[in-house]
Parts: sequence; structure tokens; C-alpha cells
Amino acid sequence: MNITGMSQQWVAAQNKQKGDSNIYDLVVFPKALGYFDEVITDLFD
Repeated sequence: MNITGMSQQWVAAQNKQKGDSNIYDLVVFPKALGYFDEVITDLFD
């Protein structure tokens, strides 16, 4: 275990999965940004 509490095995597994989740990130991340933008504009209205 290193200082941040993540084992090298966990990091390796995450790197392997990252290739599989890139498409998912491209779809979900912009949606999430849209929701945050909407919340922030509602906050100031």
C-alpha cells in the first residue's frame, strides 16, 4: 500500500478498465457538466 491508500494492483486494474470506460466517460461527463451548469445558473437567478 502506498501513501494514498491505493495498491499497485488496484491502479493497474483501473488503468486496464480505463480503456473500456472511455466511451462511457465521453457520454456521461458532458451530461454531468450540463447538469452542473444548469444548477449554477439556477443558483444565481
